[in-house]
Amino acid sequence: MYSYSLFCNAVVFCTSAPDVKATKVEFIDDTAFEIEEGEKVRRKVKLTPVNATSSTTFTSSASGVVKVTKISDTEVEIEGVDANVSAVTITATNNSQTDTISVTCVAGT
Repeated sequence: MYSYSLFCNAVVFCTSAPDVKATKVEFIDDTAFEIEEGEKVRRKVKLTPVNATSSTTFTSSASGVVKVTKISDTEVEIEGVDANVSAVTITATNNSQTDTISVTCVAGT
């Protein structure tokens, strides 16, 4: 970065981009939904600030029923594995900030 001023000039040399921690994470569509066995859907999360560089992790409360696969720090793939009566909670965590959605896996038609 270079700054020109009549009073004081400045030059700054940086060797890497700054580490920006997320202050909030939230699923864009956080409504509960059903998924069939073998079906895959993707859900996105919104990070605040938008340029956050901290890593997001995605977990399932019952991976034998609903499996999650991280696509990126802002997107997860959710797959129905085994039909179950109870809902499964999918959690997105970034820098101690969390948000959840509820998913129920149902038998395919």
